[in-house]
Amino acid sequence: MPASNDRLYRKKPGGTFYGWYYLPDGTRTYVCTWCRDQKAAAAALRRLEREAHSPAGVSKNQAVSLEDALTKFLSYTRDVKRRSPETLRSYTVKAGHLLRLLGANSNINAYKVGLEEGYVTARRAEGAGDNTIHHELVVLRAGLKRATRLGLFTGSLERLRTDHSPGYVPRRRFLKPEEYGALLRALAAKRRTTVAFMVLTAARDSEWRSVMRSHVDLDGVLVLPGTKTERAWRRLPLKNSPDLRALMKDVLATAPETGPLLGGWSN
Repeated sequence: MPASNDRLYRKKPGGTFYGWYYLPDGTRTYVCTWCRDQKAAAAALRRLEREAHSPAGVSKNQAVSLEDALTKFLSYTRDVKRRSPETLRSYTVKAGHLLRLLGANSNINAYKVGLEEGYVTARRAEGAGDNTIHHELVVLRAGLKRATRLGLFTGSLERLRTDHSPGYVPRRRFLKPEEYGALLRALAAKRRTTVAFMVLTAARDSEWRSVMRSHVDLDGVLVLPGTKTERAWRRLPLKNSPDLRALMKDVLATAPETGPLLGGWSN
């Protein structure tokens, strides 16, 4: 039965859609679709409902190949999660290493403790960096998690996990004025204002997307409506930043009366 809009809802504006359906025993269950697009959320809810009403999953001895599990994960990521082509390509490359070393036809229900440790050792021997290996393990876990929801994987994700750390330390670096100018010149015109806003405010991705006219007072402050931490919601005095004030004056002159001030950036 199609998922109607009255079975979908959000806990906050612009957030992920949640939904509900009835289990075979008549119990109403609530689930997260992990989608922000309403059509994708409806498709995800229909799929979850079908899975809940399908026959019970595989037995512990039934063979399910790693290739099948990762293929289902990539299809779900493309069709339901609607990830970008770049993200899908990245996942596919990482899945290729997993299939090569663990075996495309290896039975995921036969995986034992030490699987991830062995994979880390093998990839290090090939010269792969710890951060790269970490992201490949993320794809493996995501594939097994998806297989669990489909009733295909009966093992324990926690028992397979390793304490491997990516050991990634981000570089601390600021753009020099000439680099900043070169960056703006290299961008498409519709992106320049957004990037300039990011640089001048250090706004998080969710913050610059949420700035409205009501957040800007050219004679006072610019409010960044952050929610990630206690200090994320902050006020930037525009008198202390002539460049930012000039930018916001230009933005207000051309922006729509309602909705976000800065244009969307889908990828």
